[in-house]
Amino acid sequence: MDIRLRNKRSALILTVIMLYLWTVALYAAADIFQHKKYFNRDEYFRSSAFVNEIELFSKLFLSYYIDDKPYMEKTPQEKIGSQRYNELKSKSEQSWKEKESSLNQSYADKIDAAVRAADTNALARWTEERDKSMAQARKQNEESFEASLQKLAAVKDEEYRELQRSLDIRRSSILYYVRNAKTGEVYTNVSPVPANEEALQQTDAYRNALAQIELPAASAKFRALQFVSQSFGRSQLEGVLVIPSDAKGISRFQADYTYFLSIRERLWKEVVLGAVCLAAGIGLYAVLRRRDGGFDLYPEARVWVKRKVPVDIRAAICFFAVFLPLLNGLSDSLFYMPVRADQAVQLTLSAAALGLVLVQLGGAFRLLQARHREVLRTEWEQGFCSTLIRMGRESWQHKSLLFKLLCLLALTVVLGLLLGLMLEDSGQPNEFVVVTLLYAVIYMLVVVPFLLQFIVALNRIMKGPSNWPLEILRPGYRPRAADSCRCWPII
Repeated sequence: MDIRLRNKRSALILTVIMLYLWTVALYAAADIFQHKKYFNRDEYFRSSAFVNEIELFSKLFLSYYIDDKPYMEKTPQEKIGSQRYNELKSKSEQSWKEKESSLNQSYADKIDAAVRAADTNALARWTEERDKSMAQARKQNEESFEASLQKLAAVKDEEYRELQRSLDIRRSSILYYVRNAKTGEVYTNVSPVPANEEALQQTDAYRNALAQIELPAASAKFRALQFVSQSFGRSQLEGVLVIPSDAKGISRFQADYTYFLSIRERLWKEVVLGAVCLAAGIGLYAVLRRRDGGFDLYPEARVWVKRKVPVDIRAAICFFAVFLPLLNGLSDSLFYMPVRADQAVQLTLSAAALGLVLVQLGGAFRLLQARHREVLRTEWEQGFCSTLIRMGRESWQHKSLLFKLLCLLALTVVLGLLLGLMLEDSGQPNEFVVVTLLYAVIYMLVVVPFLLQFIVALNRIMKGPSNWPLEILRPGYRPRAADSCRCWPII
């Protein structure tokens, strides 16, 4: 007996270890499948992180050297653009017209009175005062317009300085040597300035770079940079962008490339780990099969589950055991270091789900065999769905009772929802609380007595004929309305 117990215990331990090994292999396979693109060393140069950074640099470069050049020689009007300048000018002129009209109206009565009185001195005085006010108001309007213009130009100046700072920040992370084919002008941040592109290619920075991007015709390696290539082509620019491998200071390219390489290294480790775990799990399975152990460690438990749990419920449990891990995602967080408690919980739950699925699949495989088709048909007829359908058909024969029970269920669900909403959000209006409380009172006064009456009637039926009225037991008795209400008021 002790030997049998020890054998069963050791078989159980080996089975648990096997499930853990297969679960680790499954997680490794899922992670490798999801990130298989990282096996390509050049994948980073096709990633959105790299492409977005190059596109941002190209926009800064074109704005600084092409669109805004020579920015410092531009007038305030040229800096803010003709459209914005015209809007500002129109607004200033409209303001002046309103001010002019107001001044004319304020002096109109005085000038008219002087004209009617033929008082030339008063007419000259009021006219002169009006003209001075007009001139002063116009000067203030022009000064206000000029101040607004300078303010908008100052905003553009700050944007231009920010553009310069953005390019300076990227000075160490990206080198460029670009020539304007139209003007022959060269734009570069390489120091010392190379004589030409061929001279740049002889430098250590070029030979040891992470990437060399020829523009405007990007190679197949950089086919994701079509937008940048087209932008340089429209501006008649040609040259090369160099991503140094030893940039001084902070380099977004180096950080992202290092991260991509770390993922690639982790995936290769997972390939080895997954293969070892899978092989070890298969070896343990072979040992268990040879010892006549395997998954059938406790046949009495399997028989009890088969007898108590319907086949469709077992199938649903198996489905959710597969679906829930997929819903949560077979994430790579299982391989993060250092090991955390939630990783052990995640691995244990997944191993248990895998064991459940394997057991159910084994049972399903046996039931689907030809010699067990009759057993499968019997179990399906005794299953939850078939029983529910039969009960529904029988209940449909008593439509009145079924309707009352459905109404009872609906009223109960509505009460639960109202109470749940009221408790969840205490900030609901008072009207909502009043409606919920009123509904609860009506529920207590109507539904609860109805339910208790039904329970009493059902209890009388279950106790048997000894509790029925005596006249019901007499031969030839026909139920009367009073008896029906007195004994089975629900039915």
